Amino acid sequence: MSADETKTPPRRGLAIALSSSFFGFFAHASFMASLHEAGIFPEQIAGTSSGALAAVLCGAGLKGAALERFVLQRGMRRCLLDWGALLRFPGVIMCLYGSGIFSGNNAVKFLRARLEGADLEHFTNPRVQIAVTNLTRREQTIIDHGDAAEWVVASSAVPVLFRNRVIDEERWCDGGIANDSPFEHWLADESVDTILIHRIQHIRGTEMGPKWPTIASGIAESHDVITRNLHRLRQRAAERSGKRIIEVVTHTVYPGLMPGRKRSLMMAHGRQTGLQAVELLKANGVALAGI
Repeated sequence: MSADETKTPPRRGLAIALSSSFFGFFAHASFMASLHEAGIFPEQIAGTSSGALAAVLCGAGLKGAALERFVLQRGMRRCLLDWGALLRFPGVIMCLYGSGIFSGNNAVKFLRARLEGADLEHFTNPRVQIAVTNLTRREQTIIDHGDAAEWVVASSAVPVLFRNRVIDEERWCDGGIANDSPFEHWLADESVDTILIHRIQHIRGTEMGPKWPTIASGIAESHDVITRNLHRLRQRAAERSGKRIIEVVTHTVYPGLMPGRKRSLMMAHGRQTGLQAVELLKANGVALAGI
């Protein structure tokens, strides 16, 4: 994988959480690129779903424009699809067989090749964690070891759309079900003093498709309600922790299954939020790497 080999010292005590969002890695990549260009490098980074992908790419050493080029490369979107989906669709929709329409196997293969088979524990600058939902044990989990490509896809495995991933004989799926923005695990971590949270929210009215209720919209809206309420509870816990918590939100359009030209718009919005985050970090005296 092509990466910036310059070893930039991280800002000690700074941790960044990247939220889940459908195709949100476009906005996350430009958000992180803005921070890198301002000399801001976290000591730890955690992500859910598309945020997990961006976190892993940062862990793998991609910085600034290189990070943006990765998510724009040929094959990045197509690796999420597979022809077997046409055969799975009837069974999944009718609840006869299969846990998802797309397998996710192409995405694992694609990422594993570009990450050169790296495990999460290999990433130390920054250290990387991924939020995943364990369906076997009915719990949300933060993962910091094992096959990076496999865990990114597991964290992105939205129920019905993607099959559950089976890892170590247990079933895993979308981390965003219970942990949209993974930062709670840092509240008791004495090495972390500042937590920056980047969340992505889609602008209502920009979605494509029917304006009347559908199964897909019902699932999406229910997930949004759950996510918002759980996030509020975590925010209250964060306020009591004594940590410096900075949260920024990128408002962007719904990408649809084939984002096309929307990719550049999502990246522009992410970059704008990144610049906002830079100013907030500077105001709190935590902007420069290594200080």
